[in-house]
Amino acid sequence: MALLPLNALRSVGQYTSNDYFAILGLPVTANIFQIRQRYLYIARNLHPDIYGRTVEEKNKACEYLAKLVSPAYNILM
Repeated sequence: MALLPLNALRSVGQYTSNDYFAILGLPVTANIFQIRQRYLYIARNLHPDIYGRTVEEKNKACEYLAKLVSPAYNILM
């Protein structure tokens, strides 16, 4: 499983979209199973204990997970 590229993220504050499907990278017609599978995939990749990331990348990944991905998942579920 490849790590998600974090170098493309400038700041989590720049994302103010309420399009939760787009945040998770899913089509609007996604069912509950697809939403959960995609969330788990992203959460595994953004987890701070992933080996091989710098401290800055870990902090950025945690911020992205906490401020965008988790709220999107909670609203869609």
